[in-house]
Amino acid sequence: MAGTWTKLSTPPAFAVGTMLLLTDGTVMVQEAGGKNWWRLSPDAAGNYINGGLTPLAPMKHSRLYFASAVLADGRVFVAGGEYSDGGGDLDAAEIYDPVFNVWKDLPTPAGWTNIGDAPCCVLPDGKLLLGSINTTATAIFDPVSETWSAGASKADASSEETWTLLPDQSVLAPECSAHPNTEKYLAAADKWVT
Repeated sequence: MAGTWTKLSTPPAFAVGTMLLLTDGTVMVQEAGGKNWWRLSPDAAGNYINGGLTPLAPMKHSRLYFASAVLADGRVFVAGGEYSDGGGDLDAAEIYDPVFNVWKDLPTPAGWTNIGDAPCCVLPDGKLLLGSINTTATAIFDPVSETWSAGASKADASSEETWTLLPDQSVLAPECSAHPNTEKYLAAADKWVT
């Protein structure tokens, strides 16, 4: 399946970091490594190339390389961050409400001292799985109660990994510190398998 890239008619006037497709079809765009976010909206014909950028509320901490996900209810979860104004391997989480254009601080998993560039993945039940960069621990965030519970431990730490939800409802995690090993998280059993 071949594809092509097309420049936006009015490109951002800043370096772009994380981009997330929101549930309303707009794209949330982070100024790379910073606190500021923008919304890319398509034009009246649904074309992003001719769409426009509008500013959104800034998050509390600057972040580069961090866990992020769009939750089933449309809110945006962010956690951790390297090269942050809150210190290296930031131990902080925030959630963005696109309806009210506000960020809110969240608790982080009990006992964790940093999150940094940890990976995350939204699970089939709408909860979010977060990895630890320095240990084999994982944690599960419930967006309804905004609370954490311990998840099953992996075979290795999650630093620098990317996790992907597969059609069979498992999470694929190629290992960065022990490549070419790969693990899968079986959400229904709360279990990692090699």
